[in-house]
Amino acid sequence: MTSLYLVDTESHHEFIDHAQFNVHFRDLSAQEILNYLAQEDVLNCAGSFKVEGLGISLFERLEGDDFNSLIGLPLIMLNNALINHFNINPLNSF
Repeated sequence: MTSLYLVDTESHHEFIDHAQFNVHFRDLSAQEILNYLAQEDVLNCAGSFKVEGLGISLFERLEGDDFNSLIGLPLIMLNNALINHFNINPLNSF
């Protein structure tokens, strides 16, 4: 679970919400776990897995609205909040 808090410092308008992303691990043998630990730097990431690396092989399925919330900032929520609550459209800012 991760959260997002935005505030316009001029108007003091605030946005706060959270995103949940569920990870379902598959049944792993002790040897599979040891092999994974030997190949990935598990102490340098949240949850001890890197879904963008070999960690994807640990999962049976992933559930959630925004895959980005699993590894950090919920970018879909951020984009929607900017457009709907702050009238900022990233595609119109060029």
